[in-house]
Amino acid sequence: MADRVTGTDRLHDRSIRFRAVAFGTITSSKFERRAAGTLAQFGECGHVVGAVISPCLANGVLDGMESMLKSITRPADKVHMIRYADDFVITGSSKEQLENHIKPAVTAFLLERGLTLSEEKTAIVSISQGFDFLGFNVRKYGNKLLIKPAKNSIKSFLDVVRKAIKAGISLPTVALIRMLNRKLTGWVNYYRHVVAKAVFSKIDAVIFRALYSMIRRKHSRKSTGWLCRKYYGSRGGRHWVFHPVYRVKSGEPRVISLKQASAAPIRRHRQIRSAANPYDVEYLDYFKERMKKYYPQQRVAGSE
Repeated sequence: MADRVTGTDRLHDRSIRFRAVAFGTITSSKFERRAAGTLAQFGECGHVVGAVISPCLANGVLDGMESMLKSITRPADKVHMIRYADDFVITGSSKEQLENHIKPAVTAFLLERGLTLSEEKTAIVSISQGFDFLGFNVRKYGNKLLIKPAKNSIKSFLDVVRKAIKAGISLPTVALIRMLNRKLTGWVNYYRHVVAKAVFSKIDAVIFRALYSMIRRKHSRKSTGWLCRKYYGSRGGRHWVFHPVYRVKSGEPRVISLKQASAAPIRRHRQIRSAANPYDVEYLDYFKERMKKYYPQQRVAGSE
């Protein structure tokens, strides 16, 4: 039976996944919704947990955790929290610190809100072993901390792309390329701020092979030379660019190019002020100037 939150009642039937990385330690936590379709009811309104409003509810419920951690630690403890909706990490200087001090404090904070810590989801590991957070893998190699796209995220994206290309054999080539370009743009823009150049090159290679295999099946009676002339060419110093020619309604020929993930420049992320809130009017100018200065609109290389 789904629990409900009415008025000032607490949230129930939730578990928190908590993972700590010690010795330069990271703790990550995430809501695990056990009861599908659980309702959070406020007055006459009900919202399904897992719906669009869920991140807002999570923000409200977990708001104040960072302040709580600051109140019980010193700067020398190197305890910091990074949170996105209901997913967060907590850094610390040692395993003992997280086990004996931080974890009990977080547990108490959650209990006040009707939340419990899921012990079976709890693990404490060294930062040198790394962890995945929001689709990124964070791991320390020697004295260098590297953030890369997580292996599961790469696999999921490539599975989606392969499936789209396989199904695209029945689509007009232009429609397929436009769809792939949209997927590439979104994925590359998400990961372009970390160590991702080698991954982007791998993405390009996989897509190249998948597309070539698809057009071979689509034109099984045609020669390799015919396929190359029809679908490939050079563009901007790049060779073997997938850019088939098509005609618009007026009859004029046009060319659409497949975007290249590896052509996207890597731009490091600029840290946001910890107190800044994009929904607070006090920080509207800050975020506006930040976007204008550091993140002018960029596109993945390749164009129609």
